[in-house]
Amino acid sequence: MELAEQNTSHDLEVLLRGETPVEDALVVQLYLTLKDHKRLRAALVKYGAVVSGNGLSKTEAALMALVDKAISTT
Repeated sequence: MELAEQNTSHDLEVLLRGETPVEDALVVQLYLTLKDHKRLRAALVKYGAVVSGNGLSKTEAALMALVDKAISTT
């Protein structure tokens, strides 16, 4: 209970998975068409995200891998 009282819901979820929350993390929110959402999901999975129920885990690392790839090719 103490853990839940001292952390945000997102950080609590991360902690319960045995991971360490990112300090001073920022949120990115996107409004995508269904077609674009499917494209983004496929790209994230290609770059390391893991399908977990209806969502994805490890999306942050996958997105940054995709960004790194895009930056290195320019």
